[in-house]
Amino acid sequence: MADDCWQKFKDKISELRTEEAEGGQASSRRENRSEGSSHYFKDFGNNLNITKLTSWGRKGHPEHDIIEITEVPEDWDISKEILADDECYRITLTIIRGNNLIAMDSNGMSDPFVEVIFGRNIHLKTRTINKNCNPVWNEKFTLYIDDRSALANLHVFDYDFFGSNDRIGYLDLDLASIPPFQRLTITQQLGSSVEGEDNVGSLTYSYLVEIVKTSEANDIKSIGTKGQERLLGIIQVTVIEGIDLPPMNSDGSCDPFVRLSLGSHQQETRTIPTTLNPKWRENFEFRYLNTSGSILQVSLWDQEVGLSDNMIGDTEIDLKKITPNQPFKYIFGLDHSNTKVSLLIKVLLFAELGAAELQLQKEINDAESRILHDQFSLKNTLNDMGNVGYLIVKLIRATNIPNKGIGSVDPFVVIEIENCRSVTPVRDNNLEPEWNLTYRFPVHDYHSTLYLSLWDEEDLVSNVLLGRIAIPLFNCNGLKRYILKDAKLEGVGKGELVVETAIFYNPLRAAIRTFTPKEEIILKEPTKFDITLLQRDVKRITAQVEMLQDATEGLDNIIRWRSKPTSFVSMVMFVVIVYYIEIWMVPLALGFILLWS
Repeated sequence: MADDCWQKFKDKISELRTEEAEGGQASSRRENRSEGSSHYFKDFGNNLNITKLTSWGRKGHPEHDIIEITEVPEDWDISKEILADDECYRITLTIIRGNNLIAMDSNGMSDPFVEVIFGRNIHLKTRTINKNCNPVWNEKFTLYIDDRSALANLHVFDYDFFGSNDRIGYLDLDLASIPPFQRLTITQQLGSSVEGEDNVGSLTYSYLVEIVKTSEANDIKSIGTKGQERLLGIIQVTVIEGIDLPPMNSDGSCDPFVRLSLGSHQQETRTIPTTLNPKWRENFEFRYLNTSGSILQVSLWDQEVGLSDNMIGDTEIDLKKITPNQPFKYIFGLDHSNTKVSLLIKVLLFAELGAAELQLQKEINDAESRILHDQFSLKNTLNDMGNVGYLIVKLIRATNIPNKGIGSVDPFVVIEIENCRSVTPVRDNNLEPEWNLTYRFPVHDYHSTLYLSLWDEEDLVSNVLLGRIAIPLFNCNGLKRYILKDAKLEGVGKGELVVETAIFYNPLRAAIRTFTPKEEIILKEPTKFDITLLQRDVKRITAQVEMLQDATEGLDNIIRWRSKPTSFVSMVMFVVIVYYIEIWMVPLALGFILLWS
């Protein structure tokens, strides 16, 4: 069917070129197209029997009625390519096969699959073909976009049942260099991701770029290159702890973990073995999309090694019922038991800032600043009293990280304010890492502090803290270089951070918020037993007891006249004080002392 459609399309092109040679109207249409005007083959889509196409080549996604396919001039140039309001691109990518892929498993074979990444939000994946170094997929993906200046990344992985998948190779597909309506089939050598191997095989794929007129083009353009998904906000979930879990093992213990699901996105906490009162204190972020639904599914599981895990209980949380930008502590329990699991949930809605498409990676620009200045201006004070302000943190880079003797430094940064926490990607083996990432946080207390911690990721042991800084919000303004301190913010740490910050806040809301209790910090780890602190407290109490004993002994000596001069002076002072001093003079004297100081 596709070949027949393609042949009909080429026949139609030939007819138009014949009309141009005869002085027809095709030439004028091309001239108008080069000037930015849009012309179409009338009812050509219907002639090809094109009705509906799946957005990303997957069942269950939104469909689009293709009305017409646009003509492309012979002197096509992407710099002159202008889409009309009702036009968009349709990219058809077919992953055909892999050729002579390198063996990644001990049996001399691989279990390959291909992952297609376009932009930040489109991630597609083929099926896995087991034990094959020449896999044949023949899987087709179709997506609609309004900007094809970015690269499409194709990654070939070897699937591993245990541990993370191993990347075999990769290649980049430059969609901007492809003229529309030219179907190309290419076999391209993969860039190697295997250390010590230059030739890891090749990948055969085909692609076709079309300009189509569709009634949903305006929606696609408003969404941008995210296909049919709109980013509404971020869901931050902190799994705090479980209390009185039921015993699931023969020894009366449990190996619990929590699974979180929003739409098709699923995350899990670590498993804490042999405990009925686990404390996770783990943070997760979900992209709140218009296609992901508003139901957060939370389930509590007991891990069984080598067997199916056992579900202990589950619940569903309707995110629409949670007040945006406010921490919400959720506790769910099991029927007929004392089992409870506590969560902290924050729904950060970008739409409430007045911008339709705020993204985590979006640069700080003048338009956004105007929106935020207007939202937190004095004239809008009464609109949302609980929303004190908004903090924008742009992490640029880290510098002067010392090299360690054995192994590489794999830095990442943790950004924290109140109960919000974000973690940057890890920059492998890099002493001068650059992120250039922008993060946004709602501010509920202007007197809060922003914490940034630089860590070194370790595989076999705990991550190593390189340094930490604390920035009061009233100092968050502009681009600065910060020298890192140690964990207690006393001594000098390892390295520096270059950070740009900006805070927008309403002073009246901030002043009113000052008189309310501070938000409870759920993410703070419980204080562990420290023998040095115990020794310090024992010494402090011992010194206070000794002072009390000395004072008691001195008073006894005065009363018993063991030292007559001291007792005589004390008696005279007592008589003078009782005769001349009244009780109201005591607070007055203390007030004078306070004013003097």
